[in-house]
Amino acid sequence: MRLFFWASYTFGLLWLLVFVLQGGRYVRRSLTWRSPSPSAEEDRLPWPPAALLVPLTGRDQQTRSCLVSLLTQNYPDYTVVFITADLNDPATDLVREVLREHPRGRHVVSGPAVSCSQKNHNLLAGLKVLGRTPEVLVFCDANHVAPRHFLQELVRPLVMGEALMTTGFHRIVPGDFRLPTLGMLVTVLIIHLCHGHAGLVQPWGGATAIRRSVFEQYQIPRLWGITVVDDVALARRLKQHRIRVKPVAAACLDTPLAGQTLSGWLTWLTRQFLYVKYFMPGTWLATVFLAYFLVVPPLLALGALLGGALGLTSWGFTLAGGVYLLLLLGLAMGFRILAPYPIPWDRWLPAVTLAWLVFNWSYLKTWCTRTLTWRGITYQVMWGGIVRKVHRP
Repeated sequence: MRLFFWASYTFGLLWLLVFVLQGGRYVRRSLTWRSPSPSAEEDRLPWPPAALLVPLTGRDQQTRSCLVSLLTQNYPDYTVVFITADLNDPATDLVREVLREHPRGRHVVSGPAVSCSQKNHNLLAGLKVLGRTPEVLVFCDANHVAPRHFLQELVRPLVMGEALMTTGFHRIVPGDFRLPTLGMLVTVLIIHLCHGHAGLVQPWGGATAIRRSVFEQYQIPRLWGITVVDDVALARRLKQHRIRVKPVAAACLDTPLAGQTLSGWLTWLTRQFLYVKYFMPGTWLATVFLAYFLVVPPLLALGALLGGALGLTSWGFTLAGGVYLLLLLGLAMGFRILAPYPIPWDRWLPAVTLAWLVFNWSYLKTWCTRTLTWRGITYQVMWGGIVRKVHRP
């Protein structure tokens, strides 16, 4: 039993340390990267025509700036297709207004989805209006602000022949210091760390570029027409054909966020786990081991300290628990330097602790639910992510 305790302490801490240090180097590049000055070599690169497909619904104070940022990229030849489900969507009037000011794109109305998620349906509607010209397809979300170099950096590895598909990511720009807002920042940052580990990189639907020939060769439109999400379905299909996505640190978007609620955060993270459950059940089951090392060692350490205070555990076990918690605290504090903006430590530590609780609770919820809710629409999903039924309010 004593050997079990020591193994849990040691392996859990070493795993976290390696994950944060190696992934942190990648995240730091996204924070410190600076756009270089244009060069003659840059001008000579054969930049292919590209199309950005941007499904969206609803609007808030930041939506306009997000849309404008996608329409003002420094890429030489690209178009933007914004897709809403219907004319009554609050985003529709905003899109048309922005396009009058920045006429680089067009607006498409997709109609309601019946056999897949609404986002997938919107993307497919956008694809239908494209001619044969765009050689590169880029899939983006509408709630992130893109720097002017974003599109060029995301497409560069495709132009250089380094990859067939690339992905960027995003960072939360907190508009307040509420714990759920900072907890979302922590959660997104942890997912970003995965891009620093070759075996953990997955395409993210908010910033993915792919050669059109690859997209069509592996019948991604047909796949999206029956599944519940775009990026995880794409990842699974291309992984089956041993096509890897290349992460691009410079293609990092800013996501303004304020007023986040605990329930909204919990729902979002549960949905991410559900995608993994339906598309990659082996990975979902293996997450049990991750949850174990996130839960058991800290609880053992807390139990050791409490037992020591009550005289129920040996001084060695109590000391080991105290050292483990101190090292865990130091790791959490060091993790703070990866946040895109300074966060006071007295808000950071509670946010990290809450993120730990939300992570484990969200994963636990996926064991007892068979439906997935997204943007007010509930989907009944089968294994493989196939949509069985769509329920609209």
